[in-house]
Amino acid sequence: MTHRVGDEYTSRAVHRCCGVDAIVDAMKLTSAMLADAAQVQSGKLYVLGGGFDTISVRSLPSVHRNLTLAMVAEVSPDERQRDLELTVQLVDEDGAEIGVVAKGKLRVGAPPNLPPGSPSVVPIV
Repeated sequence: MTHRVGDEYTSRAVHRCCGVDAIVDAMKLTSAMLADAAQVQSGKLYVLGGGFDTISVRSLPSVHRNLTLAMVAEVSPDERQRDLELTVQLVDEDGAEIGVVAKGKLRVGAPPNLPPGSPSVVPIV
């Protein structure tokens, strides 16, 4: 199944953005974008040259030297302190997988100043 960024799920879901599928366990992916560069510092997401979905080149094959997938997830209180799986895979314009996959796990805690019951907002690069 394919869903849009911002939809909420209670189980495994696929979020498609810019030719990239992000498969996440039970969290809400609130935004995702391709960028020339991005980093997370002190819980904040810093993005340079973000928000594009097309790369123009003079000839093929071509190399785009820097490309970052920047995402923001919302993790509910019941999803904290456990491993959440995250899979990112490249797809073609028809949504077919092209064989490039990155997998990882995400574990989120609660900052001490977060009000009880509030979700954690987590930037991911």
